[in-house]
Amino acid sequence: MITPQDALDAAAAGGDGPDPVQLRRLWTLVDNLDACFYVKDPAGRYLFANKALGAVFGADPAQIVGSSDAPFVDLENSGIGATDLQALSNGEKVATDELVCLRNGDCRLFRSVKLPLFDAERRVVGLCGISTDITERKQIDDSIRVAATVFHSQEPMFIAGARSYHLTHRDGGRNPLRDDVDWQTRFLAKHDGPYGP
Repeated sequence: MITPQDALDAAAAGGDGPDPVQLRRLWTLVDNLDACFYVKDPAGRYLFANKALGAVFGADPAQIVGSSDAPFVDLENSGIGATDLQALSNGEKVATDELVCLRNGDCRLFRSVKLPLFDAERRVVGLCGISTDITERKQIDDSIRVAATVFHSQEPMFIAGARSYHLTHRDGGRNPLRDDVDWQTRFLAKHDGPYGP
């Protein structure tokens, strides 16, 4: 297993290898991305994990390297294994949203891109992946979709959340929300909840 430090040491030793300064900058960049960046061998063991992946797994990246997903992820309820296998067996890029349920019970949605890594004979020798947590973004999209449904509805509706509200049409079937563009802002400002006072 070659670590970033091994690569830096080899470059510093001379030869036709990469410039050690540029290599150190690249490793610093990758290690400090907000997205999870990782490299795995064909058996699914991590060869590299950046700080963001360490934060998701609740472990130091050095503890992740050499390990599979099993100590950190509930594999039965997660899509990691299937997407890894797809990239490794087909030898093609996989770009998908995948659910990752951690051992602590927290489930997160990631937009992942996984690329197979090849040796000189074009055999797959691992994969490189970058995964961005889109959980909050998905929750916001879902909330907007619900709000749009309420806005366009002609039927009374019950909305459950931190507090529950029953929206009725008492004025001859007109939707009071549709007639008032600022309804959501005023509604949320008047009520307790994640967006109200």
